[in-house]
Amino acid sequence: MLYGLECYSLTTADVKSIGFAVIRFLMKLFKSANIITINGCLLHFKFSLPSELIQERKEKFVSKFVVAICFDNLELTLFS
Repeated sequence: MLYGLECYSLTTADVKSIGFAVIRFLMKLFKSANIITINGCLLHFKFSLPSELIQERKEKFVSKFVVAICFDNLELTLFS
């Protein structure tokens, strides 16, 4: 569900919408409407929310992108 989202600029509303869908899925999976129970399940199973995952993936993507751009610029200056 989160594949490839790190390269897009998502608004806060987009990220919250994805998080809402995940929480609702977990509520149905665990047959509970209590958010405290769902949060307990998240902690117990070490499940990260989409907002956390997207942020981590975006940071990793940007760092790789910056390194690639720097390498390309270095390569151009060396072989020019």
